Amino acid sequence: ELNIPTPKWNLITDDLEDINLLYPIYSKTFYGSKGRGMYLIEDKDQLEEHINIYSFESNRILEERCKYVREYGIHVSSKNGIFHAVRKMIKQDSTERWYRNSNNCVFFLEDNENFNKPLCWDEIEESLLRFMEKIKLDIGRFDVKVSSSGERFKVLEVNSAPSLQGEVVLHKYVKELNNII
Repeated sequence: ELNIPTPKWNLITDDLEDINLLYPIYSKTFYGSKGRGMYLIEDKDQLEEHINIYSFESNRILEERCKYVREYGIHVSSKNGIFHAVRKMIKQDSTERWYRNSNNCVFFLEDNENFNKPLCWDEIEESLLRFMEKIKLDIGRFDVKVSSSGERFKVLEVNSAPSLQGEVVLHKYVKELNNII
């Protein structure tokens, strides 16, 4: 509806024949954190088995895996736009390489050369602000994947209750919440 690029997805309760996603796909819950409740599904046989187990869950979706290589955690306020961002890079020794969280990643702030700010950053910010307005959210952290060239992006999800680990992000949230209030 908002013309914001996102991965294709289906509800898990949809008929198997109606699921028109390219493998691999993710099975995700609407509520969770740090990859809990998320599964990687490689083919139709795994999908059939997965649907038999999880079809009763009305809060689960199937999402096409976004092949963009860069991922950012972008904290946005409806009042001031992006107020904090990190690039999430998978640790070399990580065994779980199909999702990114605090257990298997290192995080780079904007002032680090490894942050590698995307060329489409302004478009990302504008899209996230429109998204927030539509869902009536004042503050949130988005997971956004970006193409290797930095010219294209897809919004994976928004977290209305983001993890506030680390003094830097906590300080920024206190400041931003005061601005909103």
